[in-house]
Amino acid sequence: MPRRNIQQLSDRPLSADGIRQAIARLASRVGRGDGLFLYYPGHGTQTAGAPGKCSEGLLAYDMEIYGASELVAIDEY
Repeated sequence: MPRRNIQQLSDRPLSADGIRQAIARLASRVGRGDGLFLYYPGHGTQTAGAPGKCSEGLLAYDMEIYGASELVAIDEY
């Protein structure tokens, strides 16, 4: 994989907003049918959704209480 296609965010802890911004930048660079590998060495969670469904997301360091409104939902992108 060419280095220009790698975005590494490891110089500081990422806030929820920082995660959203990084994923938005990534989403603007990929298209339908592109391969994507995302490595996140942090915590994730699930929240209840519609019956039989759940939302999954990433937890940032600045989240103290998490629920649907604080979750960086994977399906936002």
